[in-house]
Amino acid sequence: MLDFYLEGRLPKETYEEKHKQITNQRAELEQTAEKYKNIDADMKKRVVQVMALANNISKLFDMATPTRRNELLQLLISNCQLNGSKLEYTINAPFNWLINSNNYTEWTTVVIQHLDDFECVKV
Repeated sequence: MLDFYLEGRLPKETYEEKHKQITNQRAELEQTAEKYKNIDADMKKRVVQVMALANNISKLFDMATPTRRNELLQLLISNCQLNGSKLEYTINAPFNWLINSNNYTEWTTVVIQHLDDFECVKV
């Protein structure tokens, strides 16, 4: 790109705009790389726990005490409201991201994209 600019085949405005875009993308990538470089063992453990919970929630809920069921529900959903005879609720992050993925093989990508949400969960 620089060669084209220096040869006069690329307008200065186009060069500067593309250069700025590339510089911004590089800064974002460096910031993301730094963030993931510092993932510690506790964070990895938390991600595994969240994914295991999401994968086995039906069994866990069936075997849980009423107190534990309440804890699981609070972890998974919020903003519960009865609208006529229909219960409406919001699925909490990061479980919403996992549910919205097409299948569990995409979960690794989901985790990477939403690592901050996984960091906040107390399983």
